[in-house]
Amino acid sequence: MPVETKHSTAMFSTRQLIQPAEMARFAAAYEAASQGVTICPDYLSRIRQVRVASFSQHPDIYLGGYTINDAPPHRYFVVPGETARDAALAQLNLDETHLVEIGAIWFSDYPSLFRVMHRILLFQAMLRDALATDKPYILGGSFVPPVQAIQRVVLPNLVYEQRVTVGNYTGNLQLYIGSRRGIWWRFVKAVVIDGLRRLGKMLTGAKRRSPRISPAMP
Repeated sequence: MPVETKHSTAMFSTRQLIQPAEMARFAAAYEAASQGVTICPDYLSRIRQVRVASFSQHPDIYLGGYTINDAPPHRYFVVPGETARDAALAQLNLDETHLVEIGAIWFSDYPSLFRVMHRILLFQAMLRDALATDKPYILGGSFVPPVQAIQRVVLPNLVYEQRVTVGNYTGNLQLYIGSRRGIWWRFVKAVVIDGLRRLGKMLTGAKRRSPRISPAMP
């Protein structure tokens, strides 16, 4: 079990879960946030870290979370199967022991002017925890297009893509692997790209809501 650390910025922080009841609560929150994707509390109890984010004044309210697993078997390879796992690793000439997996990423939709910043801080915390394992490569995956867009920049090697079912959810699963070298530069690049995407979406929405003004008559 790694030494407990607490990542904190302003009133938003992450902390590590240890108790079985906390693991069960995390699993339920993750399933609800991910539209039915399941994760087993027993799996959570054996991996390196399970973390949740919360406001510092309300640590009992989970706003999001993630897992860090630095030892095989990695959860992302379970549904694709051994053949797909071996093919994915062969693309980069890797062994599964070279990987640390960031998984079970979820983030609540809550009213806050700082929610976008909190989301960035959560991604920053999970990268920091993954790098602390000293594994040379990071494995990530997602069903969610906005998360996939970030991961394909931070972890630039797409090693698997297929429509699969996990729990009660069926969707397009993408798995990515990236080297720890240069990862903070790629993270900053991903944040900028995501920010521009959000800004463009906001401007498009504002333009659609703007009243149409007729030109002045001559």
